[in-house]
Amino acid sequence: MTERRLRHDAASAFGWIAAAKMFERVLGIVRIVVLARVLAPEDFGAFAVALLALATLERLSRSGLAIAIVQRKGDVSPYLSAVWSVFVVRGLILAALLFLSRHLVADFFNAPDAGRLIGWVALAVAIAGFASLSIHLLQRELRLKARFRVFAVSGLLDTLVAIPLAIALHDPIALVYGMLARNAALTLGSFVIHPHRPRFTLNWRPLLDLREFAVQGGLQSWLFLVVEYGDDAYVGKALGDVALGVYSVVYRVANILTQEFARVMSEVTLPVFSRVQDDRERLVRGIRESTGGTAAIVLPGTLFLVMVADPFVSVVLGDRWLSGVHAFQILLAFGLLRALSQVMESGLVARGEIAFVTRVLVIQLVTAAALVLTLGEAHGLAGVATGIAASQLISLTLSSRRLSHGLAVSWTSLFAASRGPLVAAAAAGIAAGGVIVAVSSTGSDLLTLFLGGTVFTGIYVPMALPSIRRDLPMITAVILDRLPVPAFLRHVRKAPERHQDGRPPDSD
Repeated sequence: MTERRLRHDAASAFGWIAAAKMFERVLGIVRIVVLARVLAPEDFGAFAVALLALATLERLSRSGLAIAIVQRKGDVSPYLSAVWSVFVVRGLILAALLFLSRHLVADFFNAPDAGRLIGWVALAVAIAGFASLSIHLLQRELRLKARFRVFAVSGLLDTLVAIPLAIALHDPIALVYGMLARNAALTLGSFVIHPHRPRFTLNWRPLLDLREFAVQGGLQSWLFLVVEYGDDAYVGKALGDVALGVYSVVYRVANILTQEFARVMSEVTLPVFSRVQDDRERLVRGIRESTGGTAAIVLPGTLFLVMVADPFVSVVLGDRWLSGVHAFQILLAFGLLRALSQVMESGLVARGEIAFVTRVLVIQLVTAAALVLTLGEAHGLAGVATGIAASQLISLTLSSRRLSHGLAVSWTSLFAASRGPLVAAAAAGIAAGGVIVAVSSTGSDLLTLFLGGTVFTGIYVPMALPSIRRDLPMITAVILDRLPVPAFLRHVRKAPERHQDGRPPDSD
């Protein structure tokens, strides 16, 4: 595959995944803003307990089969029916275990309402288990336009079900009904968006070829369970369901941009890096561009929201959620670190170093557990957030060091394309900070957000775009070449390269 074709496919894939995630996150913001004013923190706490129970069983039973389908070279059709059959059986078993354990979980967290929610979540899990592997096949093929459609429809259905029912019932069961609607739409849509039709089989012998990824993926999933949900479990058990409700909401809001962008980068970078895993120069270039793109998109939003955390939480969620402001600020930094780590992990997995990723997760887990237990007791929600952010920084450092050593490049060079966005964000932050301090004295949170955001964006965009256009051609293809931009910004476009005979490159 030519360099230009790979860039085109990657840019197209990134654009469609970004569009899908942006649409999903816009809906998520709408849901949170409305539901945070309709439901109480303890309602979100009960729902978070239900999701924690689901995540525990789901992660403990997950393998690396889906990743293997995306990463494996050559024809994967001999494995598809066996993998799908495993997922179906797994979904039914998970549903049964959730239903049978619902009262035990509710009693453990002292959240009586959680048991009722878990029973319905079990049904949603059973439905999701029947989804076709088309989602993973389209990711492997970098054909993600169809994925956008099914995720957009399912997300919209979730919102249209959850919000009206929450307003009418004032009951967290509305959140579960939204999940049921979303999973049903995803499962049905998975059979529409791709011609592959799986057949149920109990002959799982072909999966022996995928056993390394299955075992390592399973280990990683167990570790991710504790890394990603251990903080929720600690908060729910040690600090109570109200604190868990506050923490779960500010966590979701803080990571709407960063965590979802990390998932976008993972879904694009893993298949792209896998295609060039034997070409060191192209792989290094792809990693640099991916880290630069992450910094260009995630860093400015993270910095600005840290600066305006108090008025932002007050306006978006309401004053009863202000106890989570400090945790919110720290979780923003955690999301940025997680997004960068995702790029490094994709590079390691593409090179076949999934075992090292597992070892890093073990270190991250041990560090997070020690810090959360220590800081959480002393500083509450902010201490818990600090613990997981510090452990993520250690993970990023270890993964990037290993990747730079394996590719025979300097560690800092992997982040070279991030320098322009970093300088632009710092300058914008300094200018906007003065405006925020001056306007905040008026007592108007909305005015603070509006003027601060206007100044920040007005400085960051013109400063960052030249370096983005120079260092990040894939991101540029999405931001500049595919979307309408103001005329005053078009000076940052470069003239297209031409062949020696004067023909433009697209004329091949």
